[in-house]
Amino acid sequence: MIKTQPILYTTGGTVQAGGGTYLSRKADVELLQACQQGIFAYVLTSRQIGKSSLMTRTAEQLRSQGIQAIVIDLQAIGVNVTAEQWYLGLLVAIEEQVMLETDVIHWWKQNQDIGFTQRLTSFFEQILLQEIAGQIVILVDEIDTVLSLNFTDDFFVAIRYFHASRASQPEFKRLSFALFGVATPSDLIRDPQRTPFNIGQRIELTDFTFEEACPLAKGLKLPAAESEQVLRWVLDWTGGHPYLTQRLCAALVDRRQEHWSKSEVRRVVQETFLGNMSCQDNNLQFVRDMLTRRVIDCESVLTTYRDIWRQRVVVDEEQSIVKSHLKLSGVVKREGFILKVRNQIYHQVFNAAWVREHLPETWWQRLKPAMPLIASLFVFSLGMTGVSLYAFNQRNQVRYQYRVTQGLQLSSLAQVLQNQQSDIRSLLLAIEASRRLQNLGLNPQEASTVLQTGLLQMPRIKGQPIVHAQAVNAVAFSPDGKYLVTASDDHTARLIEFASNKTMMTVTHNGPVLAIAFSPDGKYLATASQDHTARLIDLSRNQTVLTITHNGPVLAIAFSPDGQYLATASQDQTARLMAIGTTQPRLILTHRGVVNSVAFSPNSRYLATGSDDQTARLLDITTGKTVTSIAHAKRVNSVVFSPDSKILATASWDTKVRLIDTRTGKTLTAIAHQGTVKTIAFSPDGKTLATASWDTTVRLVKIATGKILFSTTHDGRAHSVAFSPNGRYLATASWDATARLIDPTTGKILAIIPHAGTVFSVAFSPDSRYLATASYDHTARTVETTLSNVLIPVLHVGKVRQVAFSPDSRYLATASWDNTARLSEVATGRTLITIAHQGTVRWVTFSPNGKYLATASYDHKARLLEALTGKVLMTITHQERLNQVVFSPNGKYLATASFDHTARLVEIATGKTLMTITHPDRVYSVVFSPDSRYLATASYDHRARLVEIATGKVLVSISHADAVWAVAFSPDSKYLATGSYDNTSQLVEVPTGKKIASIIHSGPILTVAFSLDGKYLATASYDNTAQVIEVPTGKHLMTVLHERRVTTVTFSPDGKYLVTGSNDNTARLIEIRTGKLLAQIPHTGAVNIVRFSPDGRYLATGSNDNTARLSLISTIVNSQALIAEACQRLPRNLTRAEWREYFGDEPYQQTCPNLLAEPSQK
Repeated sequence: MIKTQPILYTTGGTVQAGGGTYLSRKADVELLQACQQGIFAYVLTSRQIGKSSLMTRTAEQLRSQGIQAIVIDLQAIGVNVTAEQWYLGLLVAIEEQVMLETDVIHWWKQNQDIGFTQRLTSFFEQILLQEIAGQIVILVDEIDTVLSLNFTDDFFVAIRYFHASRASQPEFKRLSFALFGVATPSDLIRDPQRTPFNIGQRIELTDFTFEEACPLAKGLKLPAAESEQVLRWVLDWTGGHPYLTQRLCAALVDRRQEHWSKSEVRRVVQETFLGNMSCQDNNLQFVRDMLTRRVIDCESVLTTYRDIWRQRVVVDEEQSIVKSHLKLSGVVKREGFILKVRNQIYHQVFNAAWVREHLPETWWQRLKPAMPLIASLFVFSLGMTGVSLYAFNQRNQVRYQYRVTQGLQLSSLAQVLQNQQSDIRSLLLAIEASRRLQNLGLNPQEASTVLQTGLLQMPRIKGQPIVHAQAVNAVAFSPDGKYLVTASDDHTARLIEFASNKTMMTVTHNGPVLAIAFSPDGKYLATASQDHTARLIDLSRNQTVLTITHNGPVLAIAFSPDGQYLATASQDQTARLMAIGTTQPRLILTHRGVVNSVAFSPNSRYLATGSDDQTARLLDITTGKTVTSIAHAKRVNSVVFSPDSKILATASWDTKVRLIDTRTGKTLTAIAHQGTVKTIAFSPDGKTLATASWDTTVRLVKIATGKILFSTTHDGRAHSVAFSPNGRYLATASWDATARLIDPTTGKILAIIPHAGTVFSVAFSPDSRYLATASYDHTARTVETTLSNVLIPVLHVGKVRQVAFSPDSRYLATASWDNTARLSEVATGRTLITIAHQGTVRWVTFSPNGKYLATASYDHKARLLEALTGKVLMTITHQERLNQVVFSPNGKYLATASFDHTARLVEIATGKTLMTITHPDRVYSVVFSPDSRYLATASYDHRARLVEIATGKVLVSISHADAVWAVAFSPDSKYLATGSYDNTSQLVEVPTGKKIASIIHSGPILTVAFSLDGKYLATASYDNTAQVIEVPTGKHLMTVLHERRVTTVTFSPDGKYLVTGSNDNTARLIEIRTGKLLAQIPHTGAVNIVRFSPDGRYLATGSNDNTARLSLISTIVNSQALIAEACQRLPRNLTRAEWREYFGDEPYQQTCPNLLAEPSQK
């Protein structure tokens, strides 16, 4: 019997059909979770990305979990059919996969008197959901094949109907759909008179990462290390595109070659995809057709693609038909908010020449026959023009100088305004300055710095603001996060669908709406109004089911957590408790003054009220009896319970907050402000309490001790405060027209959300991803809590001394004077683990495989930890503080440098100290050679030593006239560089110690670094400069100037950039080829360390301002990208009055085209 080999590479159809190997991606998890949770989803992307394989895999997993998964391939139903044949074919396809008692064809004929769409919905409601128990997921593939039919709009309308029916018919919650195809959501319902297809969760099907593609390496039939290297070369060409990657791998295997080089892989690419072969590949043919034949506006598509191909900044816009078509073709992809060519194969095939060839006829081509006449006219006009050319040039020169001066002045003014916290105007002026200087061919560096700094604290705006006719008093999210409700002085409350920003319902009162609340199950909305009423609205019916009438304005409203009760607080001196489903109050609690606040305990046992009669009361709901009455010296504004219901907090005009034991009524502690305390909130873990006071401060207090953990100050009264459900954020609202997003662990302000009037209320979405604000400026706004992807801050409470990326560039480790090291996600800046020492953490680094993390601290200890858990595996103890710890490139050893005059070599597997290198003075630095054969140390004893690891023998001792602070090996291990306090750097040969070159500064040299190709050596010095020389010639290449000491320097992995960090509070990014300053990363303290991520996408900087910052290189080097990002975050353009103030009589224009211009006053 012949044993067949498994097929590893799939270049057509589903992986499952071809018996290939399935590679999981992020989309697998996201789609499966969506289907499990009954969420409607869609995977709409280009061909041969793996949509059908993903669908098949998901269906298999759902079935294994007992979920009924029905797969429908619309291609199989066909397109040359009538509407009736198509809809009946759809139902038959369902019947074939499930055991229905009903004969579908017979049922269809029995109901022929009703329309096809109604028959379809009736089938799902009366047959499928009745006969099939449990959850049903219908996965529909190849939806693009039916878009040419004129009746399929109704099919997608029906799917939207099923989604909407969930609110009123619970049975429909068992039914969900997942759609797959080459289309956009707007393609599904094309009739402009109908509501667009606007439901479901988008699932992004991305290209393979190296880790995801690793199983493909096995099929190359090469040694493990070599196969992984070849796979990396493959991905360099394909970008991880599933089809192209597997096709190229298969082409390599077909050659039956035992070894491969990078150039040989390139040759196979050329033979498989480029030249004439590009016309034979079906994927390239699909892309070609999408760009030239299956396109409405070929010229716009190709010219936009040409801009992207030329690496110009083209910002993605979901509403752009041209950009959506380019993404759907697969030729481009979105990175951040910029469109890029998807991979190098596409870049080579669909190049500038190809675009020129396929562009529609240009005006130049049309004018060619008339060129002789045009040339004659041109000669005549040239003679007439010469007379005035000199005067024309003079006028142009004056205009040019004026524009340069104006641009520079705008940059400076933007900087001044930013220092004054006028972030909106500063960013808008920086955008204007940047554009104007760029148009003049100048580098808008100062303006770019303003943009980078501003983006650090300006989150992305979600959708358009919700605009009322008067002030917005409150805002709240529904428990499922699908809806947002606003309460306004314009007598309305609006229910907004969060995903679409569409108003679903408007509740109208006869007076301002002061408070709103959702029931815990999301079924009801309650509103409280100045018209003396509170209303209970059944959201499934959009109907008011209860009106509670008071004898005065209703100021507050709340549902009990168990959903059984609704409580109201009124100016008529009463609070009322209503059982849901009844019309008469269960209890009426009477005060001797206005009742301002009402709250239920989380266990639904107690009700608390706060009143102008200077008391707060705690009521037992079961008995109706008052458990205790809490006395203040003035009116009580707010009452709130701790998450465990054990503590009641009260806030008063008497400037006090009191914490009360709900079981005994005893006061546990009192917290004092200098003014009225308006609002209070417990953290989700119940350990801290936040207070907002009219003394302009917000404070965070530790419950157990009453200790103030931090206090943050607004420029006006602090009005409201709220914690995010995940506890990661604290939001504040103030009369200074801002809301702030704060890190509750550090008190650091993460973001400032500007309004044009007092901010009354803040509320987080249930998933903590969004923050909504309500303002006197008539708007409610929603922003993302995840901060800038341009500059992402990682926060400490002490100076950041060291940063390090994991080998896969996914994580950043930071070391700080706050006695901690932190591991953070690069994509979000979110802290995953915190490692605590008893002293300053001076160094942190990853092992070569990324599994381990090592820290070195002034507490005399170095630790080896599991990177993702923080579990301590080993502790190395010295007699004095440690300055550095490093892994050997082969991952076998750790080396430490200590002020106890020693460096140690430790075997990781055993924890055994293999070698101790003793100096007469402190050891400042230690480093391994890339080949792991040597160890170098730098000491205050004026020497650097080169030690052979195998023997422990000191091969070379390099002498300086003062302390040696830095040592570094070249990538090929041939050279060693030193940096000394004697103002010199020496370049010596390894292992002989022969001196090759030296660099002389006029100040101490703190850092030395080689470029990754070994061609250059850079030094950072206290003389305010960094120098770069060629290796090994010692030829001087460039000098980088700062205003103060340069403390750190490094090269980018691709060798294109040099970055320096300085005590002048900046890091500077330099293009090595030209010496041009490309970007300046701003800090508010000295920059101690700079590092590039291994993939070259990010730059990390660590500073004395207690932060590390992650900068996206592709954005900070391009001012157009910074401008695009700023315009996505800004809430408005300059007003006409502001424009006149800064630009005089220059005609008003929109600085950000995506934002509304202020209407003309004419």
